[in-house]
Amino acid sequence: MSERAENSTRSPDYTFWQLTLYMLGQGTWGFGGPVALVGYMHRDLVEGRKWISEADYTSRTTTRCSGMGW
Repeated sequence: MSERAENSTRSPDYTFWQLTLYMLGQGTWGFGGPVALVGYMHRDLVEGRKWISEADYTSRTTTRCSGMGW
């Protein structure tokens, strides 16, 4: 089975409320605008907490950054 298929079938290592509190904290105390926050979120969520895999983070960031307003 591919890594992506395995990631989609396992449950996340965080709860909805943990992620919500994290995002509220980033929105409240994060400085530097969206470009800086992307780097902070990568460090925290992928490398530190290991809530999101590198592949998922890269894929989702690329998708979001390709939209209007970036």
